[in-house]
Amino acid sequence: MATKQTGARLISGWAPYNTAMAKNDHYVPRTYLELFLDSTSRGRLYAYSKRTGKAFQTAPASVCCERDGDFNPKYLRHPHLLGEFRAIYESQLQSSIRSLEARRASVTDKHVIAMFMASLVATMPAWKRAGTEIATHLWKRHLVLYREMRIKHNVLADFPMEGIEMLERGELEIATDADYVKAVATRSLMPTALSLFQEDWIIGINETTTPFLTSDYPFAIDWVGDYLEGVMYRHLPLTPRVSVTVAHSGRFPLEPGPDAVKRVLSTPRDGGLRYTNLRPKFIERVNNLVVQCAEDHVFSSQPSDATAQVVNKYAHHRLTVEYIEIPDGKNAMIQGTILTIKQN
Repeated sequence: MATKQTGARLISGWAPYNTAMAKNDHYVPRTYLELFLDSTSRGRLYAYSKRTGKAFQTAPASVCCERDGDFNPKYLRHPHLLGEFRAIYESQLQSSIRSLEARRASVTDKHVIAMFMASLVATMPAWKRAGTEIATHLWKRHLVLYREMRIKHNVLADFPMEGIEMLERGELEIATDADYVKAVATRSLMPTALSLFQEDWIIGINETTTPFLTSDYPFAIDWVGDYLEGVMYRHLPLTPRVSVTVAHSGRFPLEPGPDAVKRVLSTPRDGGLRYTNLRPKFIERVNNLVVQCAEDHVFSSQPSDATAQVVNKYAHHRLTVEYIEIPDGKNAMIQGTILTIKQN
């Protein structure tokens, strides 16, 4: 019964979202970035830019934000949906991470962090860029495949054959609005959070002298095995000393609606959190992946020449979405996408 009450407080007790004025909205919460401040840094992060190669100090309030980033009036019936979703977890994020670190996390704490993860998965500038690129490619390939089926069945009346040929020659382009991609992702935030919430989490404790890094896209991807048969893990540094690793197993489908929220939070799975002390090689791997997935800025609690070297090494790596086609019999083709890291 206590678990049900905890979940109910999370959904109904969040701080109201202020829609009164335009503002800079953080896509990586300031409350999260503040956990990477060192006691000697005077309230500033040590930052490294992949694009410029420069190192600098910055306040958490000054980075990872965009003007009216929580507002999307073109494609959402409720244009403040993203801002209201973020408001649910942001005010509780620090305390939930501290509870996880202290090994006393509640159902609510795990759900708060799962909502944070979902926001990182789907609404970041890195995802808007990658999602827009792959959406444009999918539309183009869909039209080409549709043309081939029309030709095969001799159904060409009123079909823009010349236009598709111009697309293939590069004389025409399909433009996908990044705000549309963001809106589609926004509508799936709570189902994504519930799916991540139900997965088993590995909580990594870092007792080495090398702190975890974070970035403007900190939920790093890590493929184990090939894309078709392997498993994609995601690593999220929560503080310089704690990380969480979760597998995208596909066991928990995305379920929309308030009934799914109530059911999942009232019947949490056993064994959802496992703690382990991490080896230096794993910490190095996570930090390298965080840098590779970063769109531009990497943040650390400490200044480090080694971090600057890693940022320089992976300066041209970015999150990307690759397109695949799988034949499905003689007359069909399955289109798919793979989230991965690629060097530009």
